[in-house]
Amino acid sequence: MGFIDIKGLNIKKGSTEILKDINLNFDKGKLYGVLGANGAGKSTLFKAITNQEKINQGSIFIDNRELNTFSIQELAKDISLMSQNFSLKFPYSVEEIVSMGRFPYSGGYLNKEDMKEINKAIAETDLDGIKGRRVDQLSGGEKQRVLFAKTLCQNTQAILIDEGFSNMDIYYQIELIRLLKNKAKKENKLIIFIMHDLALAKKYCDNILMLRLGRVHSFGNCEEVLNDKALYEVFRVKARFTDSSLEFL
Repeated sequence: MGFIDIKGLNIKKGSTEILKDINLNFDKGKLYGVLGANGAGKSTLFKAITNQEKINQGSIFIDNRELNTFSIQELAKDISLMSQNFSLKFPYSVEEIVSMGRFPYSGGYLNKEDMKEINKAIAETDLDGIKGRRVDQLSGGEKQRVLFAKTLCQNTQAILIDEGFSNMDIYYQIELIRLLKNKAKKENKLIIFIMHDLALAKKYCDNILMLRLGRVHSFGNCEEVLNDKALYEVFRVKARFTDSSLEFL
């Protein structure tokens, strides 16, 4: 079993099947990329793993423990999620938002260990120079770095990123993906990243999960999964990877 194990997962909304017959396991020490067209079920999968989505059938296990036995606080110490939908419209400072990542441990009262994690996350995401600024006055890319720092600040064994870097400059996209890769290898963390950039996925991910219409299309290492046949079946584009780039045909 992996750190996250999914067995026979089915999720419906009304009569519509969102996820169907999902069987997966994710191991620590790896960076996984999740790819698929819009509506493939990627975000729903993350919501299911973090117990934010009703499961109609099947089970999810976190470190050999069934998901539905976790309290919210317990789960937040094992898995952190950087979501697309977290609002930053309120006049909190960067440091205040990042510190929210410590809530599962501190309950709002920060100690030295909490401040150590906060400062580490701010430094890792290059936010030192703006940590006193209000988040509602930042650019879209800066806000995403703040949310990423908040996610890192939880210091969980598993980190889930739902398209979290889309507004960042390419420099930060690459640097922070490299940071995640390093955390997977050196800190033995499990990283699962919903991505749209196929070239970055191929370069940095250890394994790729491709979803199509709510089902697992393919799951394995990059060389096995990212082929021209799969790209056409999942994204309806004719393309192939060369040694250095993605070439559209």
